[in-house]
Amino acid sequence: MSLAVYKNRWRPTWLFGVMTLVFVLVASPIVGTLARPANAAIGQNPLDGVTQVSNRCAVASSKAYCWGYNYSGQLGNGTNINSGSPVAVDTSGVLAGKTVTQVMSNGVSACAVASSKAYCWGYNDNGILGNGTNVDSNVPVAV
Repeated sequence: MSLAVYKNRWRPTWLFGVMTLVFVLVASPIVGTLARPANAAIGQNPLDGVTQVSNRCAVASSKAYCWGYNYSGQLGNGTNINSGSPVAVDTSGVLAGKTVTQVMSNGVSACAVASSKAYCWGYNDNGILGNGTNVDSNVPVAV
């Protein structure tokens, strides 16, 4: 199943091929109303200027947003609470002052490119976050 944005709401649709402005949600039963981030201007769509979407994460206004399951911290917002709406990835640590240009997710962890460096968060089995540990992280860590 795929999802498309219509007037700030997610609506299911079946897609074959590539379409512009379509957000693909892979293997996640969580679907919800698009929430406006606290720092979004009134009247601004929080996903205006989306540059990269991959399996429940997106870049908007140079910030990363993720949604869906969060049992390993894969939303990157400092919690382990699931969200059916996009939540901002934590920027108080290693992403402070950085410009996010890409974000990718495999469903259990995610990585972003910010200011030409890699940062990851979520499930860390066998050190897949690339930070030298096997400990899950619910906030971004430098690779």
